[in-house]
Amino acid sequence: MMSGQDGIVSKGSLIEAMNRLKSLSFPFIIGILLGINALSAFYYSMYCEPLTMTMDEPQYAELAFSLCQRGSYSTLTENTYFESGKPTAFRPPLYPLFLAGIIQLFGKENFIIKVRLVQAVLNLGILLAIFYFSFLLFSSRGISLIAMTLASGFMPFIYMSSHIMTETLSCLLVLATFISSLLVRMASRVNQFYWRSFFMGMLLGLSVLCRPNNIVLLLCTPCIFFSLIFSARQIFTAFFLSLLIFLSILGPWAMRNYLVLGSPVFLTTSGGINLYYGNNPHPDSTKGNLVPLPELPADIAKDEVKKDHYLTQAAFQFIRSNPQTFLKRIPLKLKSVFSPHLGSEYNSYSGRFFIVFFLLACLFHSYKRRIVLFFTFLFWIPLFSRHFYSIPSFVIFSFHQVMFGFPQLTVFIFVGSLLLVMNKKADALSHLPFLCYVLLTILLNILFLPKMRLRFVLDPYFIILSAYAMHWIWSHTRECAAFLNLRLNLKK
Repeated sequence: MMSGQDGIVSKGSLIEAMNRLKSLSFPFIIGILLGINALSAFYYSMYCEPLTMTMDEPQYAELAFSLCQRGSYSTLTENTYFESGKPTAFRPPLYPLFLAGIIQLFGKENFIIKVRLVQAVLNLGILLAIFYFSFLLFSSRGISLIAMTLASGFMPFIYMSSHIMTETLSCLLVLATFISSLLVRMASRVNQFYWRSFFMGMLLGLSVLCRPNNIVLLLCTPCIFFSLIFSARQIFTAFFLSLLIFLSILGPWAMRNYLVLGSPVFLTTSGGINLYYGNNPHPDSTKGNLVPLPELPADIAKDEVKKDHYLTQAAFQFIRSNPQTFLKRIPLKLKSVFSPHLGSEYNSYSGRFFIVFFLLACLFHSYKRRIVLFFTFLFWIPLFSRHFYSIPSFVIFSFHQVMFGFPQLTVFIFVGSLLLVMNKKADALSHLPFLCYVLLTILLNILFLPKMRLRFVLDPYFIILSAYAMHWIWSHTRECAAFLNLRLNLKK
């Protein structure tokens, strides 16, 4: 072998260059995935969604503008849930405060566009959090990269970031809470253990202030404090510290509600209405899922806290009186788990084609995988070209047909969950919090909602389970192929 001075690179330097290239390719791939997601979210927000507010968006926007203009946590217009200009606790305060911060920083002009752009940035945070969380769970860059790839093309993330709703911020906070809980479990020094417990309690409190259903996190995270290297006294101190920080985050909100509403509401006053809506079937199913509220006494109708208690009692009374109806509605609610808003999530051809390509690629060697990938691109080129006469039409086509959602991952979610349960090498206490969160959130939705429309907060964990299953299938089919090739060569 000639030296590098003669113009030929030595074998050692070539290997070193290849290793350097591999180390650079990994962050490059992450950057590409973030760029794809950012561009998709930007174009979808600007071109595909009308610049208007629907559903619960006006309520959050009004609370934010009221905070900026009047310094009062109250709505500017009257509706079914609360009176105009009257202090309320119907919505948790963190998301309106988040919107108020956007108004203060960037102004109130083009408010909807600015919120969507900020939430598109939060969406990138969700992708990075999914990557890091899956790496902490499985210690595999392959699983983490698969999870991030799935998340970058997951249409519900892009859809929800284009709406002025709590989902995007709540999803990021819950992921940060779980990441901090795993870091607590991985702490090796006492001071590190205490500081991570402090941040976990803070993120837990912020998650609950963003969406009250995240209160189930309080039941999920304590199990991380079991079987640690620290003494019982140190573990108790860390647990008490995280609980104290959690209560200190919720404390000012409860105190404000006590002073203004006369009752220390820790979460919201929307629980009774949701419970009533979620368990009273509409007499005419053609009118939707929400039954009309009962006629309330005048003194109760004007008091938000009393209305909440009244509707809670009415809902439980209905459940006790009609247990058969309650049980019959459970499977109907579970059927709606796939998507609350996205009809196109069922129709994504690329999701189906992706599964077929993945299963085919697992059976072939590397050059045959490239052939399958090549024909995949040939299949999509004419479809893309037909919809490329304008950017909006191309983005709408891509969003509805090229990206994918929950239905296409259902099989992988089931396989990943089964593999995780059967994996004896896994640290069960590390995986238990987020598995409990999935189950408790589903149970909470069954009790409180007419549809399973809060699935969005569970999507990151479904994606991670899918990535775990895909990585397992890929690695084991390659091992089987190598074993079969070895046997064939031995026979020859």
